[in-house]
Amino acid sequence: MFKIQRKIIPCFFILIVYCLVTSSFSNHDNSYSFKLNEIRIGFYDAVQDSKKAEILIKKINSIEPKSALITVYNGATCAIMAKEKWSPFSAIKLLKKSNVEMNKAVKASPENLEIRFIRFAVQKNIPSYLGFSNNIEEDKKYIIKHIDSFYNPTLNKEMRDYIFWFMTEQGGYNEKQIKLIKEKLQG
Repeated sequence: MFKIQRKIIPCFFILIVYCLVTSSFSNHDNSYSFKLNEIRIGFYDAVQDSKKAEILIKKINSIEPKSALITVYNGATCAIMAKEKWSPFSAIKLLKKSNVEMNKAVKASPENLEIRFIRFAVQKNIPSYLGFSNNIEEDKKYIIKHIDSFYNPTLNKEMRDYIFWFMTEQGGYNEKQIKLIKEKLQG
């Protein structure tokens, strides 16, 4: 049975904290904002303890209609659940669902950097031979093109450093791109 790499855990923590600090919910009501924050926090908990993923899926399934952000978290949570499955068939079924949900989220909101980063990070940590890592290059290019969106002066240095580390060490960027990432994320 394969295991999805656990290097993704700190990345999602950084992503969630970043999103909580920088997100603006002017286009959504308070109820949606609360639910989205609850999902982000629940997702971080599930990344830390994959047994909590089933609880999170129940919360996600109770939200209707699902925004693209909720949909991408649904897909990413399915990927977390896959690593707990003993049966390769069950794990593959969850990874297929994960892939469908994350792709649906990107299709619904292709400009959303949070959605792109989640899909990128999840796919980078799924063994490529399984065939669920087809969007890595697309998301990688999108992230580098919109790297300015990652920088926020309220984001503390440790968080920027970790995002920088993930993108340069696990992202597969070339030297020129790493230089740009460094300029934008490390100041």
